Amino acid sequence: MDREEKARVLRAVSEHAINGLEAFFRNMKVNESAAARVSATLLLTTAEQFRAMLLLLDGGAGTHAAGPVRSMLEGLADMILLSKDATYADQMAFDNAKADAAMFERYLESLGEAEDAEAMVASVKSMLAEAAETREALKVKGYKRQTREQKFELSDVNDLYVSYGILCAFVHSNITALTARHIGEEPTFAYLRPANPEVIAMVNSIGLRVLTASVELLPSFTDVPGDAVANLINEIHVPHFEAMGLG
Repeated sequence: MDREEKARVLRAVSEHAINGLEAFFRNMKVNESAAARVSATLLLTTAEQFRAMLLLLDGGAGTHAAGPVRSMLEGLADMILLSKDATYADQMAFDNAKADAAMFERYLESLGEAEDAEAMVASVKSMLAEAAETREALKVKGYKRQTREQKFELSDVNDLYVSYGILCAFVHSNITALTARHIGEEPTFAYLRPANPEVIAMVNSIGLRVLTASVELLPSFTDVPGDAVANLINEIHVPHFEAMGLG
């Protein structure tokens, strides 16, 4: 199929995929554990990010769809690690508390001694104290900062991690991506220029891969039947792989 048809097929598959996942959401029950609750929030966020990807693809800002897809990939790594070891929720709590404490400290410094900021200072100090307490309690247990690279290595999504670098190029101030997005081959600047269909297909395909890998984990923290999940995954994989020439 030509590249325009490929993009259309992937868009249709994406709609079926997200509709199928949202159907699971309507009746699913989350298991009673901290790891399950965190996993559920990660998957719900992943679904919302996938919807955001589709809105950007449909709205003529297709290259910006790389942003939510990149975040989906980070969430997938966390879900995989939670499925392997429930105590990974504590690692996430430590990393979160450490980052929050550093953020609140910097914010307090920016507020200074401004008289009209007393209420804000008191509120930030309270949140800082809570984050610092959590950080120190988990630090005593041996937790330390985990890098993004370590997370991806432990979650064993090395093939998708290659895609992460490509997605970052679209998200950051990358000269190559900026030129392709706003200048291209024409010596004029463009706003909302339709992206190359191959680029759209690539971003859409990565998003589908991350979504299906996330959906596969659903039975590990909810009561959604494994066979129902397997059926949806198959309905996604077949047309997806055929469109990408992998069928």
